[in-house]
Amino acid sequence: MNNNFANLELQEDELGGLTSLQRKLRLWWNGLPAWAHSSYWLGILAMLTVLGMLLAFHDVVRGAVQQGELQRLAAATHAEATWRCKVLSSPRERGDCQLQLDAARPGVGMRQVQRTATGEPVD
Repeated sequence: MNNNFANLELQEDELGGLTSLQRKLRLWWNGLPAWAHSSYWLGILAMLTVLGMLLAFHDVVRGAVQQGELQRLAAATHAEATWRCKVLSSPRERGDCQLQLDAARPGVGMRQVQRTATGEPVD
């Protein structure tokens, strides 16, 4: 029987430093205590990875919930301000109030709501 794969073994000089690196790695691995060779480490590593991913997911969800609460608070504040403008007695006051409400810059109201929610003083 003709075996075409018999001469595929590479000599050490053909591999260069790879064989010495593998040899050093094997010596290091064999030098570890017996408990370190256990396959339980892979399970422990997997459990720690899953735990880390769950903690990251929790952090993302918590941030999204906080952002949603701030957006809801901003919308409620804007709705209340709009209502107050609509109940003013004179048309001119209503118009001025609505103009002030419409002229508010987009980011300013959200920063005010965030400061109010966190207890910081509002400018």
